[in-house]
Parts: sequence; structure tokens; C-alpha cells
Amino acid sequence: MNSIYLEALEEYEQLTGTPYRDEYYPTPASVPSELLKIVSKVKVSQASKEQIDLIYQTQQYNQGGIVVLPDDKKHLVDDFDACKKRMELWNATL
Repeated sequence: MNSIYLEALEEYEQLTGTPYRDEYYPTPASVPSELLKIVSKVKVSQASKEQIDLIYQTQQYNQGGIVVLPDDKKHLVDDFDACKKRMELWNATL
């Protein structure tokens, strides 16, 4: 993971005294205001890493600059879009 992610996890733990648990915060509205910026950094970093992983997975299907996914891998497009939406949602709180 990147340093922003690690720093946010460390800051979260210092403020709360507990390790970060992603499932505690499904939406920005579920995050206490004093933790919103930190949790948002964690969420955006996670989604960004997932997008990078998905891009890497699709590179083997690159044909002349166009990615052509087999039917059993088409879910990767939906996964990528879901990451993008999460990043937009949590970026709006920063």
C-alpha cells in the first residue's frame, strides 16, 4: 500500500486507540466527523489500489491498445467502475 494509506491507518489508530476496520464505515454518513478525513483517505487509497490491481489483471487481454476481455473476465469492468464510484464518493468528503 502507499504511504498515504499507511499514514491514515496510523493516525486513525492514534486517535481511536483501535485498529482500523473497514466494515465500520460503509458510507461517509457513518463516520464520526472527527474521523471523516482520515477514513476518507483510507477508502480512497484502497479503491485506488484495487483499480491498479484490476488494470494489471486486464493487461494480458490488451490487443493493440484495446482491452478485449473474455466473458468470464467481464466482471472486471464492473469492479473497476465500482472502485471509481467509491473514490468519487469518498473524495467528495476530502
